[in-house]
Amino acid sequence: MGGGSKKKSIAAAERVQSRTGSKEGEAKEEKKASEQKTGPRSVLVTDDLMKTIKKEALKTGTITPYTIASKYNLKISTAKDILRELAEGNLVRKAASNRRTIVYTPMPAKEEMKQEKPGPTQAAE
Repeated sequence: MGGGSKKKSIAAAERVQSRTGSKEGEAKEEKKASEQKTGPRSVLVTDDLMKTIKKEALKTGTITPYTIASKYNLKISTAKDILRELAEGNLVRKAASNRRTIVYTPMPAKEEMKQEKPGPTQAAE
């Protein structure tokens, strides 16, 4: 009727454990080392970091919270706050959004905006 395999004696179980114990210990150490590489994400944003993010935001084509968070080792929520602040300061504008994320693009320079949008007098001519 089956019933499963016979339970090993204590001595046999100790032998098996001592043979595989060194391999498991090495695997655990490697796993711990890989986890420590990521480190904690920062929540505080210094003025220097904010300046570099502003410069990068103006250079790149599209900006998402994930790109800022991964590049500067920040939390996603912190990156979202930074992008909202940049949007309020008219440095970036919301290009697309959905339920999960928002994509921002840099605001065009004021000179480019004047050339793109004809005024009421130019349109009448």
